[in-house]
Amino acid sequence: MWWLLPALAVGGWLWGRDRGVEGDRVENQLWLAALPKSDRDMVDHLVLIDHERGRFGVGGRSSTWRHEVEIFKWAREQDQLMRLYPQTRKLVKGKVRAWSCKGDAPRPFDLCLEIAEGGATRRYYSREEWVVQPGSVAESLEAIARETPELAAVIEPLDQVEVE
Repeated sequence: MWWLLPALAVGGWLWGRDRGVEGDRVENQLWLAALPKSDRDMVDHLVLIDHERGRFGVGGRSSTWRHEVEIFKWAREQDQLMRLYPQTRKLVKGKVRAWSCKGDAPRPFDLCLEIAEGGATRRYYSREEWVVQPGSVAESLEAIARETPELAAVIEPLDQVEVE
């Protein structure tokens, strides 16, 4: 979505791969801490892109008007998630868990993701259909905007972004 702009810049070589292992909800999925309540509401977000050329992610906090994002490399073995931030050379290790939580998650979400690192646990939410495919990022974003109108104004500026 709006915060995927840095990922789109990197995305030129992240083309052509479908979602990861069947049933695996962690990778290639849009994750939000909440839906934005207004165009100025800062929302935590995360996407872990699994591609045959590498594993890259984008995380941060964004609104329609402000974006705080960082691109990172990542690796995962079962429930162990490791993220390397090349800018600071910081390595962060933790546990990750994703599951179907429809009815327990805030509406309209039906998937949950927890990342436990350094004694803190963060929770993100998603929907089954919020898959971000590296080979068709624009189409993925358009589908999410159609499904969730609250995000449409935030996604709209990305339609004008050219991906090489």
